[in-house]
Amino acid sequence: MIFFYLALFGLIGTSILAFFSNIAGWLTKSGALTMVVLGTAIFTLSPEMTFYLALFFASSYGIQALKKQLHTELASDKNGPRDAWQVLANCGPLLLFLLIELWTKDPRFALCQITAIAAATADTWSSEIGVLSKRPPRLLFSLKPATAGLSGAVSLLGTLAGVAGSGLVALFWGLFHWLFAPETPFYYGLVLLLGFAGTLIDSLLGAFLQVKYRTATGELTDKAHTGQQPNTYAKGLPHFTNDGVNFVTGVLAGLFAFLIQ
Repeated sequence: MIFFYLALFGLIGTSILAFFSNIAGWLTKSGALTMVVLGTAIFTLSPEMTFYLALFFASSYGIQALKKQLHTELASDKNGPRDAWQVLANCGPLLLFLLIELWTKDPRFALCQITAIAAATADTWSSEIGVLSKRPPRLLFSLKPATAGLSGAVSLLGTLAGVAGSGLVALFWGLFHWLFAPETPFYYGLVLLLGFAGTLIDSLLGAFLQVKYRTATGELTDKAHTGQQPNTYAKGLPHFTNDGVNFVTGVLAGLFAFLIQ
């Protein structure tokens, strides 16, 4: 019976959040519908994890609002409202680990869940705040300058933002345990490090496996089209976009959290 009430509260809460997120231009209609479905499932399984997930989305929306004011131009293939694939990429790893914990009854998957959220937050802060850097990002290993927003490129500002994003989730995770479950380990430093490691995993996957294109002017980009002009395939796995990278990153970060316990 408790699952029914949790599902009901989750449906109402996520529906309200998704509706206003769509009105505000933060989510597309498909993204809002996906948030309702995934958010309801996650709240039913873990109201606590839903809070951290809400923290991730709230901070992401704040960054998006700032970038909109600055009219930042990016090389990324995802610059507008979040669609269904983006919501799935960010929420999917958390839901996956929640279902595995429900199936196995193994409490170690709790650390996997919070790590997946920390990694998503760190990656979002890193990529979206990093584009505000006055210095162009550098490609991994070659260290050549790249267009702001290109997957696989890193900057000092983006790196520090990733640490801050992961640290925010770890801070609230630690405060929750300190207040309500002081007898259980909360691994504050571990969550921070694993969350930040997610940005490194994301950068590696983005640099070597994510699909890339060449614009008519020869610039490397994540976008399949520049305006109405199709870009030319350059490298990477076809159809393995930034959404796929984000999903795999969350899963890998969570698996690392499980293995080191």
